[in-house]
Amino acid sequence: MADKAATANVKTVEKGDFKFDTGLPVPPMVRGARSSETADKLAAMPVGASFLEPVSVPETIKDEAEREKVFKENARTVSNRLSGAIRRFKKNNEGFEFAMRTVNDATAGTGVRVWRVEAAKA
Repeated sequence: MADKAATANVKTVEKGDFKFDTGLPVPPMVRGARSSETADKLAAMPVGASFLEPVSVPETIKDEAEREKVFKENARTVSNRLSGAIRRFKKNNEGFEFAMRTVNDATAGTGVRVWRVEAAKA
């Protein structure tokens, strides 16, 4: 919802064939909020623990083959996001190792599961 005080100062300026808005404040960035949450979760994990990042498929997709295809696509997206978060976390935190697998069963859950594993001894 727009702040009325902020929008009251907005003016349209024309320069040649172009129109520009002036006086509109730049909103704060929200990027990275989720990865910070993930980094906090990774830092708190004891060795041997795991967490599930759920992957869902819309209920509107009824065909099993199509559901499996959409699950794999969504799991890949979640997996890419998590692997990037893990890579950034490990860059600043030595001694942490993680394993990540896509799971789709009643025991492990449906999604991408991340385990903290023991760091390899040098």
